[in-house]
Amino acid sequence: MTDERIEKLERRIAELDGRCVMHELLIAQLLGTVGSSTGDIKGFVGSVLGNVARDLQSASKAAGAAQETRFAYAMKTLENFAGNMAGSLGGVPKGDLN
Repeated sequence: MTDERIEKLERRIAELDGRCVMHELLIAQLLGTVGSSTGDIKGFVGSVLGNVARDLQSASKAAGAAQETRFAYAMKTLENFAGNMAGSLGGVPKGDLN
């Protein structure tokens, strides 16, 4: 019974991880597409990610200690995503966006 529960949890974790990857790629594509239309893709993406960080901080304070771990993970995930976006945007030659 324990082995079955472990396998079920492992499948759930893999499913959630796959969803997260898809969401990250979708968000990156949306940010890149909209950002490229503004003429300042890096500024646009930086502004949006900064707003998300401020929203997470505000929500964390409002939620209190009971949700502290959840928002800590959310902030770490945002930091990782922002780093990946910065790396991606730094490697894109101007004019080569589709």
